[in-house]
Amino acid sequence: AVVKSESVAALKCPFGSVISRVIFASYGTPSGECGRFVAGACHQESTREVVEDLCIGETECRLSASTHLFGEPCPVVTK
Repeated sequence: AVVKSESVAALKCPFGSVISRVIFASYGTPSGECGRFVAGACHQESTREVVEDLCIGETECRLSASTHLFGEPCPVVTK
């Protein structure tokens, strides 16, 4: 899911399955498309770890794209 800062990303698995891994996560300015994302110059290093901690084992997960959750990777850049 791609969301702008201060929006909510919602991840949801089909019935009977759970989130088992996070392949890519970046709070900052990533580029690319599904399956081919890359971190941008502005990237919070702990993003993937935060998402894994909150979502692994869950059938659905809602994350706020905010500095409150992820920290501030680059103060003057719109994320």
